[in-house]
Amino acid sequence: MVKRIYIDNFRCFVNLELHLENINLLMGPNGSGKTSVFTILETLHRLISEGEKINDLFKSESLTRWQPDAMLQKVELDVSGNGGTYRYSLEVEHLSHRQTARIRNESLFFDAQPLYRFNIETDETGASVGTGRLYNDNPTHPGIPLPFDWARSGLYMVQERHDNKRLTWFKTCMERLIIAGIDPHAMHAETREARTRPAWNFSDYADWLDHLADEHRREVGLLEGELRKIIDGFDIFRFQKAGEAKILKAEFVDKTMFRLDELSDGQRVMIALYTLLYSLHEGTLCVDEPENFLALPEIQPWLDTLFDRLAEFPAQVILISHHPRVVNYLAGHAGFWFSRPEKRHVRVQRVAEAEDTGISLAKLMELGWIYDE
Repeated sequence: MVKRIYIDNFRCFVNLELHLENINLLMGPNGSGKTSVFTILETLHRLISEGEKINDLFKSESLTRWQPDAMLQKVELDVSGNGGTYRYSLEVEHLSHRQTARIRNESLFFDAQPLYRFNIETDETGASVGTGRLYNDNPTHPGIPLPFDWARSGLYMVQERHDNKRLTWFKTCMERLIIAGIDPHAMHAETREARTRPAWNFSDYADWLDHLADEHRREVGLLEGELRKIIDGFDIFRFQKAGEAKILKAEFVDKTMFRLDELSDGQRVMIALYTLLYSLHEGTLCVDEPENFLALPEIQPWLDTLFDRLAEFPAQVILISHHPRVVNYLAGHAGFWFSRPEKRHVRVQRVAEAEDTGISLAKLMELGWIYDE
């Protein structure tokens, strides 16, 4: 579970520190930085789990605009689990008039024990030299030198071994991080290759369900049972061969079948949302405005199922929402209010418990009367 995020000099974040629980609701006006929290988590996933280059992830446009001389971006992530707390730290340095970026410092600790370190130092000739060191699970291990390319995360290059289970656990946690901003118009029905994780917009939902159907058949069966309750006439999913590809279809009780992309926007969003819940066992799930494309009463059953799943599994959920049902359900004990005074850097405060005014939290937010601690 992500316990703490620290971000500095990234987009609208300057020295932002966010402490999270197992369920969290991010609220605030448009442009206040809520989705950018998801962006930094997705960026770290792509850096650590997929090995993407730092230049492609931390472009010069991501530097905070009103700090023209600040060329160093910092991110820290505290993750609890595996019997302790991890701290991942990253410093990205921009060079050559913002045309190039490189990793200046990267480290991973477990309960203050180093698992991996890299930093750039200047030698006696003034040249920059990168030095990396890899440690194992033994606290007294002195570490071994690690070849390093400062264009990519060193953690991505470390392979699983019998003596680095702690580092491997953290990498697996980052691999399981799911960020969802579901766009039903992007969800296609064709799959050619199973995927273990969906894209942000769920364009590859069929690829992901193909993986789940093979590796987590019981959960897909539970998902289909839930969808029978909320989609009139739905029965099961079927994959039909179409040359080298497969087409995901929904079969209804009258034996009619529809391609995924022939279903309504609302039906596709409901399918995606409930798939997220029934794939949820551990790790962190981030959902951006789950109520989009849904009718007002449809979000409450999903929230109820969400709480049931969180009671069953050690998972974490971070939601962004303006929906009155979501706000009234979560804001009083799990809400964070984002604001950007004078359109500068983001400020975040926990939402205070509202006094008994007879007005709901959602209405107070709508009126601009919701208050923070």
